[in-house]
Order: sequence, then C-alpha cells, then structure tokens
Amino acid sequence: MTYLNSYATMRSPSILSNHPEPVAIKLEDGLRQYYFRGFYDHDVLFGHYDTFDLQRKPLDFTSRDVYLPLEQRIPGLRFSSLRQVHGTQIRKIERTSIPFENHGEGDALYTDQILQALTIRTADCLPLFLYSQDFILAAHIGYRGLLDGILEQIEYEINLIPGQTWFAAIGPHIQSCCFEARDQVLKEFESFELCSTHAIMGPPASRFISLKSMVQRWFQDFGSDRMCFDFSTCTFCHVDFHSYRRSRTPFRQGNLIVRRSEEHTSELQ
Repeated sequence: MTYLNSYATMRSPSILSNHPEPVAIKLEDGLRQYYFRGFYDHDVLFGHYDTFDLQRKPLDFTSRDVYLPLEQRIPGLRFSSLRQVHGTQIRKIERTSIPFENHGEGDALYTDQILQALTIRTADCLPLFLYSQDFILAAHIGYRGLLDGILEQIEYEINLIPGQTWFAAIGPHIQSCCFEARDQVLKEFESFELCSTHAIMGPPASRFISLKSMVQRWFQDFGSDRMCFDFSTCTFCHVDFHSYRRSRTPFRQGNLIVRRSEEHTSELQ
C-alpha cells in the first residue's frame, strides 16, 4: 500500500469543541485509489470514504475489503456495519474480535469502544454522526426511516445514557436542489412534525425536500444549543458520489466514525 499524500491538523484541547479540523488520506494499492475525507474533533474521527479504479471510476462500498486500507493507517481498527433496511432499529456495538463484522438489520449503531469504527453505506440518504464524551453513533437517514421515526428512536436511546454532551455532523447526501417529492411521499412530509417551511420548497405540484433541515431542527429540538456540523455535498449533483436517484446504481459510498485513544493521536500526521 502506497501513501500518496495525507494531511491532518489535530486540535490540542482535550475536550470536544464542535469545531472539527479537516483530515484527508489518499492511498493506492496498484489497482484502486482510496480517499478518506473527514474531520477530527479531538479524538473523534468521522467522514466519508471513497474508492476508485485507476480510470477514476467509483467503486462499490458493499465489499468489506475496501475499508481495510484505513486499518493499515490506524492499527487496531475494527469495523462494524449493519444490513440497512430503511427502518428505525438501533444497535449497540461492543468491541469485536474480527476486523469486520455485520451486526444484522438496523439503520443506526453506537458504541463506547475505542477503535471500533461504525460504518454506514449511502447513495443519497443522509449519514448522521453523533458523538459525546464517551459514545459515538452513526445513522443511515433516508426519507422512509425519517418519516417512520428513526430520529425519535435515536433520541430515546441516547437519553438513556447519563452525563453526555452531544455533538452532531451531517455528511454527503441528496440535497434540496435535487430531492423531488410528489404524491403520497409529499403528503407525508407536509404533515411531518419536523418539516418546517425551510424543509419543503418549490411549486405545489412538485416540491423539493431538505433532509438536512429536518435533521438540524431535530438536533436543536433535542435540547442542543449547537448546530449540526455540516460537511455535506449533494450526491445527485456530483458524479464522484454514487446516487441512486441519478442512475439507479447498486453501488454505495462508505461513511464512518471512530474514537481513537490518546496513543494513536499522531497516526495521521
């Protein structure tokens, strides 16, 4: 594995800041190029992970092996995933003994384990990351799960954990410029509690939806005085991202969050 280039700026305070610093890693194995583009907030790393062939064609993230190059850069990483079903189920993850483990059906997972990376796959849905002093959480937020109450289920789960201050970040997903809703789906959104005037726009017959606005409103209603950290890009607009609505692709991009121990704070520098 060749490390073509990488950079990272680490924050010196030992507390979470909600002012994450950028980090990027580019790796190559002779057949593929791997890019991790993300952010650090002290010891929490989150972002999205892309891989391309040497002709710059995006490759799929349903395969486990595309994650493993990152483990070479951060030794000891273990990866956890779910069989995503656009539902509301959340799973707590303990430390796994194998490099990559699928934990069954679900659309959100959380852990208090060091070096236990939580991964979700998206191709227009919104990747949501939450983190606190002791826990990290990754969630796959599509419109079906959103309407069915996945955010409320997340809120219920994390309210069971005492003494935490939560921060949130939103990754690449289809945005209001391209997410058109009609007929029954539009009616469901129009009556949805989190759907403010900023979340639906356009003419009555064909309106556009902002998943991000609803997630941000939920996080503020949850009791936080902080905005979600937004590093999103529209997956429909940008061809470097897989987009189901653009091309009906079966491929997905990867998203992950992980907490590292103090002894690993210089791995990416």
